[in-house]
Amino acid sequence: MFRFQTSVTSGRGGMGLRPAGAALGRLRRSRLAARPPPARRRSNPLPSVRIRHDYQVVYIELDQDLAIDKVCDIFTQINSRGVRLDAFDLINALLKPKGIQLKHLWRKAKSRLEFVDTGRMNVYILQVMSILRQAYCSPKYLYFLLPGQPKQVRRPDGSRHTETLIPDRDAFERQWHVAVDALEHTISLLRHPHEFGAISSRYLPYVSILPALAAAHRAAAELPANRRLDAHRKVRYWYWASVFTNRYSGAVESTSARDFQDLQSWYESDLSEPALIGEFRERFRGLDLRRETRRGTSVYNGIFNLIVLRGAQDWITGVSPLHDDLYDHHIVPKSWGKGRSLSTSIDTILNRTPLSADTNRNAIRNRLPNRIFPI
Repeated sequence: MFRFQTSVTSGRGGMGLRPAGAALGRLRRSRLAARPPPARRRSNPLPSVRIRHDYQVVYIELDQDLAIDKVCDIFTQINSRGVRLDAFDLINALLKPKGIQLKHLWRKAKSRLEFVDTGRMNVYILQVMSILRQAYCSPKYLYFLLPGQPKQVRRPDGSRHTETLIPDRDAFERQWHVAVDALEHTISLLRHPHEFGAISSRYLPYVSILPALAAAHRAAAELPANRRLDAHRKVRYWYWASVFTNRYSGAVESTSARDFQDLQSWYESDLSEPALIGEFRERFRGLDLRRETRRGTSVYNGIFNLIVLRGAQDWITGVSPLHDDLYDHHIVPKSWGKGRSLSTSIDTILNRTPLSADTNRNAIRNRLPNRIFPI
């Protein structure tokens, strides 16, 4: 049977039993393990026995034959409050009996992906694995990555058959390393000043696009050599279209799955161009960049990346700013704009350029460009 611990409280007073949340009322059975009478206690009980005797533990008991995707849904509902746990935590627990230490694998991979500032990179690795194996990456699909876990698949004629995505421990670890490599390669492209121009993680248009982008690059790399160049070109087109249509600003799992499948079809035929590309063509020229004043939005950061791609150089040194020495500078100083009631329009991306911190602080400060470069 499956058991999920939801809260613990001392049986000796001083702490209250926390409610497990509304999800508990929708589950089949819940039991409260109460302390036995003092007379039943052993004089020197084992640690596990002491915990059971001295604490009250709320847990949920589920039928052994409950489908793993249902277990996932219940787990997600329970952990929607209190200390947040995610799919990585549950999969880590389910993999331990199979001899896989997922947290150990993550600790070894973490430093390779640390350029991106996010607390979800461990989940992104699982999502890349899932996209590459089954084209989907929402939480309920991640559990089919468990070695030996059967999955019901519908055939085109409507009939169903069972398949196993990951047969054993070795296969899981191979797929894990493939996903880590794909993410590392994608991050290296994103931060390259001649590829995607996000030379600082602060200027990544999206972090949530990483699983789909990494999987798309990996799938393109596995095509025959004479088709790879065209496939990578299409990935770039899709990426920039996603950035300037704010495609990954909301819920992303279903979008990632749909985009990956669309790209797979586009790799095969130019006639299968994703609808996103047409939407981008229609919307791009109507972008009002004067309104893009807030760093961190996809359009603002995307334009900043394009400025880098066009070879932006520091005004004083003539060197391209490095990721750890990058300053988002107002071309016309903000103080000048405030004195003329320009409000937030002075902050538009059209009035920004990348400079080194030293140039901004010590050479330019609040001077107008014509004072720096006399005509």
